[in-house]
Amino acid sequence: MRTLLLLAFLWFGGNGPLTYTVSRNADPVVGVAVEMLQGDLQEVTGLRPQPARSGATLRIVQYDRERTRQFNEELAGGKWRGLMCDHPRDLPLYWAPDLPVSLTDAEIAKWGAYGQDWHAPEVPAAGRDYYAANACDYTAATAPVRPVRSLGHSGRAVPVPKGASLRYDFRTESSGKAVIRVAVIPTQALDKGDIRFSFSVDGGAPQVLSIKEPYRSDRWKQNVMRGQAVVAVPVELGAGVHTLTLSAVDDHIIFDQWMADFKPARRFYLFPL
Repeated sequence: MRTLLLLAFLWFGGNGPLTYTVSRNADPVVGVAVEMLQGDLQEVTGLRPQPARSGATLRIVQYDRERTRQFNEELAGGKWRGLMCDHPRDLPLYWAPDLPVSLTDAEIAKWGAYGQDWHAPEVPAAGRDYYAANACDYTAATAPVRPVRSLGHSGRAVPVPKGASLRYDFRTESSGKAVIRVAVIPTQALDKGDIRFSFSVDGGAPQVLSIKEPYRSDRWKQNVMRGQAVVAVPVELGAGVHTLTLSAVDDHIIFDQWMADFKPARRFYLFPL
């Protein structure tokens, strides 16, 4: 199984950049749409695939290092020198990947340049077996809400006050067993309470869910690294128009995205938005 390393600067709590490995077998509908690096570059460009893949990957590593250097040395005249690090505690997690082809800087520039103007095809927000939406695209709200710019995967996550609700009208083409996936920003209960929200479909009885996790637990870490706490609940939907209602049961609820999915076992990282 071929994999693609996605290196992203996700500076959370001073833990430095994170490295993600995305499976080529992830569902193409909602998988990360960067198939060029996962596919056969020789077929796309007529080039040998190993140098091209290695060059593209190492260009990302070089970019991260250069951005870290610029932050430490150039920003505000080096005012925050030493604040950022591209290899915290020199952990192997942050080393450059061990690639099958070793390239010089000149070769990285040469081979890594191919495909820079390539763009993955857009994935529609709705398909025959799913429907996805950003929380900010609600049909109605029971209280004044305002999306927060640049927050969440949507870039406009919506804080909802306790007791308030957001309503979404949507249409599905399929019918049968499905799951409703709700992505919430993984906030912390500073008042030592719970972090609960509820959802209901087509006016049914609300189901209350909690995103509170034990501190430093595996699930807590996963939510923090992803930047989302994703909850999936089984439902049964018919083809046609439906209504989803998301409500804040406690404080600290910030809705990001949601999806009605007729493939409950679907594997993906990003919602198709």
